[in-house]
Amino acid sequence: MVAVPGAALSAKALAKAAEFGIDVVLMPGWRPVARLVPARYAPPVELWVRQAAAYVKRRVELARRFAQGKLENQSALLRHYAKMHRDAKLAKAAEEVLGYARALNAASSVAEVRQMEAAGARIYWRAYKTLVPPHLGFKKRLKRYDPGPVDPVNAALNLGYGLLKKECWRALHLAGLNPHIGYLHKPRRAQPALVYDLVEEFRPAVDKAVLALARRAPSALLDPAKRLEEMVKTAAALREDIQRQARSLAAAIRDGLGYVPWSLK
Repeated sequence: MVAVPGAALSAKALAKAAEFGIDVVLMPGWRPVARLVPARYAPPVELWVRQAAAYVKRRVELARRFAQGKLENQSALLRHYAKMHRDAKLAKAAEEVLGYARALNAASSVAEVRQMEAAGARIYWRAYKTLVPPHLGFKKRLKRYDPGPVDPVNAALNLGYGLLKKECWRALHLAGLNPHIGYLHKPRRAQPALVYDLVEEFRPAVDKAVLALARRAPSALLDPAKRLEEMVKTAAALREDIQRQARSLAAAIRDGLGYVPWSLK
C-alpha cells in the first residue's frame, strides 16, 4: 500500500495493516519517507552485525558493485538502441560508459567510485537525450532540487525512481537487511542509504520504460495520471527481481560472498 499526497489513514487502518503484514509506505511528493514496521518485527541482529562489519571491511568492494551494475545497465540500454538504429555515436557512448564500469575495479576509495560513476553517467545522459523526441523538452537530467519547471520526461523519471525506492526498501526489509547501513551512499541520519544503493542498478530499467513511452506514446507522459499508471506498472514488474537481488545481497554479506549486480534485459 502506498500513502500518496492527499491520502489519509486512520490509526485503526494502520493497526490492521500491521496485524496482517500489509506493507505501508508514506510517499509525500512521491519520495518514500516512512514505512510501517509492526511492533512484533524482530530484526536479524546477526545479519545486521555482519552488515556493519562489511561497512568497515568491504565498503569499497560493495560500492563498486552497485556503481558497476548501474553503468553496465546504462551501457546495455544505449547498446540496444545503437543496434536498432545502427547508430555509431550511440555505440561509442555505450562503450565509453562500459569502460567506466570496468575501470571501477581499480577504484581504491568510495570517493573514486562516485567520481567514475558520475563521469560515466554524464556520457550516458548526453546520449539518452538524443533518443528523446525533441518536442518533450528534455534537455538534461534534472534532480528534484533543481529550480524551475520540470519537463514530462524528468517528471516520469523522478516518479519512477521514487517508486523504485519504495520497492527496494520493502525488499531489503524482507531480506532482513538494515536499510540504513549503505556502502556506495554514506549513512546519514534519516537516509536509508542501502535503499539508495540497491536502487542504482535498477534505475536504467526506469530509464528504458520512460524512453519507450516517450517514443511510442508521448501523450502519456504529458498526462500526470497516465504517467503515474505507467511508472507504477514499471516498478511492479521489477518487484520480483528486486526481491531476488536483496536476498542475494543478504547472502553476500552474511556468508562473505561476492555480490553480482542485476542485469538489464
